[in-house]
Amino acid sequence: MLRQEYYSFLLSQIFGSFAFIVAVIFLARMYHYRKLVLQMQADDPIIPVCGLISLLIGIFLVVTHNVWELKRLVVVTVMCWMVLINAVLWLALPEKMLAMTKKIFSDNGYHWLIVCLLVSGLVFLARSIQLFIVYRSALGMH
Repeated sequence: MLRQEYYSFLLSQIFGSFAFIVAVIFLARMYHYRKLVLQMQADDPIIPVCGLISLLIGIFLVVTHNVWELKRLVVVTVMCWMVLINAVLWLALPEKMLAMTKKIFSDNGYHWLIVCLLVSGLVFLARSIQLFIVYRSALGMH
């Protein structure tokens, strides 16, 4: 069985890479994604499909990483719960979630979204390096 630090290291890399890549793509294709989201309707069939996939991923993340000790690992746990809660909200309240998403994608909200994704991506990637060093030293590897 692997130690919890390994799962945190892995999830930090995944969250960080995901956020950073999405931010770069959203920045490079700004007009495309803004237009795409602003034209979406609440009854679009992609919403429940993505919601169900996100729910499955969220449940998997929470089950595999649910550490509530006040140390580095809790940040990853909070992110796992955010994925799960977001999926539930999209499935339960698609109209409100779409309205909020459209508000974020219009005006300056889109730029702030990109900044938040870039910063959080870099923070999670830096955290994964830190967790790797801790995990490696705990195993006695130098």
